[in-house]
Amino acid sequence: MIKFFVGLDLGQAHDHSAVGILEQELKLADLPINQQKEDPRAPISFRPIAPAIIDNTYLLRYLKRFPLGTPYPIIVEKVFELMQEPMLYHYGRLIVDKTGVGAPIVDMLIAKKLRPISVLITGGDTVVKVQGKLEYHVPKADIVSSLALLYHSKRIKMSGKLAEAKTLRKEMGDFSYKISRTGHTSYGAEGAGENDDLVLSVGIAAWYALRGKYVKVDVPHQDGADVDEKENEWSPI
Repeated sequence: MIKFFVGLDLGQAHDHSAVGILEQELKLADLPINQQKEDPRAPISFRPIAPAIIDNTYLLRYLKRFPLGTPYPIIVEKVFELMQEPMLYHYGRLIVDKTGVGAPIVDMLIAKKLRPISVLITGGDTVVKVQGKLEYHVPKADIVSSLALLYHSKRIKMSGKLAEAKTLRKEMGDFSYKISRTGHTSYGAEGAGENDDLVLSVGIAAWYALRGKYVKVDVPHQDGADVDEKENEWSPI
């Protein structure tokens, strides 16, 4: 069972590369059912059945932004080392942004036997699964909506021990969308720095974890999540 979703966003000359890891926290509920006793004349009894999985929450367990200019072979090596962590090796899935410079990096990760899921971010409105490959073409709106769903429904928890947690929250607050005169919608960060690498690394992990189980929304807003970093002090990976 896949429990950890590792998102890798690859930056270019003026953008950071970033890694975010979401751990799926199963939310269980005991649901009563009717069970007939062996004696058909006996009354119906009720008992709890095996727990049923309902809306899962996700723990943001790891968040790293690489320094600008970090060579891609070093990023590949660091990600490879990360994926050798026992829990990630056995229960993790690596999802990589293949947009722009991502294609050769995906090939390097495949050469490392990591079997990454490739996500090519598009401006369209339909998710396409590439036949015969571990690859999806995903509208940016879907990635934003996935993270927004977790954010607004308070189903994502950030550890206060993550050095980049506050930066991620700022990026989410800066994230916005614009509609051109032709009706095309573009998403990105606004404000000083204009970074969205952390948002995208966590966003592609969230999209793959949910895979269509979300409703498209505009963008996450800063006042949507109830994140108390002091109450979420588990140790990051």
